[in-house]
Amino acid sequence: MSEKPITASLDPDRLIALRRLKQAAEQGNAEAQFELGRSYGNGDGVPQDYPTACDWLERAASQNHAKAQESLGSIYANGLGVKQDFSTARNWYLKAASNGLGSAQYLVATMFRFGLFESEPDMDQAIEWYKRA
Repeated sequence: MSEKPITASLDPDRLIALRRLKQAAEQGNAEAQFELGRSYGNGDGVPQDYPTACDWLERAASQNHAKAQESLGSIYANGLGVKQDFSTARNWYLKAASNGLGSAQYLVATMFRFGLFESEPDMDQAIEWYKRA
């Protein structure tokens, strides 16, 4: 993976913070991996780079980081730097919801309510997920 350099608008404090964040992410810290993925996805202090964002988010998601899982769902649902894939988006959203993330639970409930992301409408499932959310 050839990452674009961290620039942080040349703010020295921001550069140091991003370097430390990357170091923690490389050492396997899921929260740091999520934050670094979010930074690359949003172009926050680094050039926007969806493939790099996905790599870091997938590392965090593999450690059951619910916000990373939800972010990957959004990336695949919207085709941001990846081929749009509703089935993969649905799976990531379900993982995040199963890990207790309220916003993902609400999204999954809505997904079942309207049959989004290649799922069939299922009001019983929708109600159950709305209750969890």
